[in-house]
Amino acid sequence: MTDAHASVKFERREARRQVVNDMVIEQVARIEPDLFSTSLPEVVVLPYLEQKLSSLSSQRRNKFRATVLVMATEAIAIIKRSKHNSTPAPEPDEMGVKSRDAVDTPNTGGSSGDKQPRFYRLNGLACGTCGGMCCKLGCDHAFLNTSLLCRVLDERPGLLADALTDAYMQKIPEETYENSCVYHGIHGCELPREMRAITCNTYLCCSLQLLRNSVDKGESHFLLAASNVCDAEDASPEVYRIRAANDQETILLKSSPSDR
Repeated sequence: MTDAHASVKFERREARRQVVNDMVIEQVARIEPDLFSTSLPEVVVLPYLEQKLSSLSSQRRNKFRATVLVMATEAIAIIKRSKHNSTPAPEPDEMGVKSRDAVDTPNTGGSSGDKQPRFYRLNGLACGTCGGMCCKLGCDHAFLNTSLLCRVLDERPGLLADALTDAYMQKIPEETYENSCVYHGIHGCELPREMRAITCNTYLCCSLQLLRNSVDKGESHFLLAASNVCDAEDASPEVYRIRAANDQETILLKSSPSDR
């Protein structure tokens, strides 16, 4: 794709984003007009993922186990070599994918007025509103890599490759979203943060980058709206889920047909 084509595509998507933005304001004004009594909340237009939940197939489960077992075996070998040569194992981000707009792993310290804890909370709400579009890219690898497993093994010394693999297999939920990451369940990512890839802990899609920018500017009232903004350009703009959020509370104003 040429720069000119990329620019046109970006402009069209931003135009669709503005249409969705106006639709959200109009719909919320009918549903909960009191939200506009003091100020106009900031609208964050998000993607929307609608998938069915089902048990992970034995084929995908076996494929994932084989992948993790190979990486776990390699990680143990790396740690043994590093101890023998007195050199440290590689840092996880040497093999991970980290966006230039990524956010550092959350630190739960600090007061409620700090920008980072506020963003982490809103980030989680936004991902839940979207449903996890970016999680689809996790497929049957969950972005895991050998250097990440080296770090996990450092925290669990003496763990064998089979045991580490079992630890990851046990975190797969009973039901996962079809055509998405093996850990993508109804409550989001079922893998503990300390076992996740750096990509999953730090990546911000363009919508989350806009959310972070708004938080940095001091915005505190948001309308998080899941839409088809990322779908085909000829698709009519739709809003599937809307959540109002501030520093004190969150209200689900519109739920999608797939919500349980």
